[in-house]
Parts: sequence; C-alpha cells; structure tokens
Amino acid sequence: MNSHFKNCENCGNVFIPANLRQRFCNPDCRHENYYELNKDKFKQRSIEHYNNNKELRKEWQEENKEKIREYQKEYYLNNKEEFVKLDKKRYLENKDTIRERQREYYLENRDTFSEYNKRYSLENKKYISKYNKIYYLKNKERIRKQQQEYRQKMKNTYLIKR
Repeated sequence: MNSHFKNCENCGNVFIPANLRQRFCNPDCRHENYYELNKDKFKQRSIEHYNNNKELRKEWQEENKEKIREYQKEYYLNNKEEFVKLDKKRYLENKDTIRERQREYYLENRDTFSEYNKRYSLENKKYISKYNKIYYLKNKERIRKQQQEYRQKMKNTYLIKR
C-alpha cells in the first residue's frame, strides 16, 4: 500500500495518491486544472458554437416564447430583492443622467402627456372626485395648517409692500 503523501497541483491540499502518477486530490481539481490550462481553447470553441447556431437559437426562441417568458417571470419573482437592490444602485449611480433623459422625454412629448391627462381626467371624473374626498378627509388638519400659513405669509407680504 502506498502511504506517502502528495500535494494537489491545483488546490495544494495534502492527499494520499491511489497510484504514483496521481497529481490531483480529486476529479474536480483535475477538471479545474485542465480548464485553466485550456481556457482559450474553450472560449474559442464557445464563440464558434454561438456563431454557428444563431439561426437554431432564433428558431428555438420563437418556438418557446411562452416557456421563456414563464421562466423569466419565475426567475424575477424568486430574485425580486436582488433586482430591487440592483435597480436602486443603478439609479443612484446614474441619477442625474436618468433625470435629464426623463426631462428631455417629457419636453419632446409634452403634447402627448397633456392629451393623455385630459382624456384620463374626463374618463375618470368619479374616481378622481372620490380620491380627492378621501385624501382631504385624511389630511384635513394638515391642509388647514398649510392654508393658514399661506394666508399669513400673503398677509405679511401685502403689509410689507404698502
């Protein structure tokens, strides 16, 4: 029985080899080492496979649209917290750019927004009225306070101007 120890060439762990030619402690280390040595070859093969199968991929995607959509939906639901974190991070990193684009979009489409708002107001008068009543009832004191402050400010402004 072979009882001398060897260090794994990939991870460095000490192991007892089954035979004198064994260089790695387990098959995973052997595969990992092989991949590292042949990374460029694997990458090139992957690129060739991708380029050679574009049409097949498009066909498969067309045939499985619903399946893909369901998978994406499930994936999103399972990872919603991560998506929210990423969105917040992206927004914070690009806040000024995002706001500028939104402003530009609004300015370019001002007429469309105006039309939409008018149409929405006409179609939803009852809902808007109901919402406004509920809002007013919930915020009655705050609204009164703001109105009083505004009146006082205007009164003071008017008195100063005289």
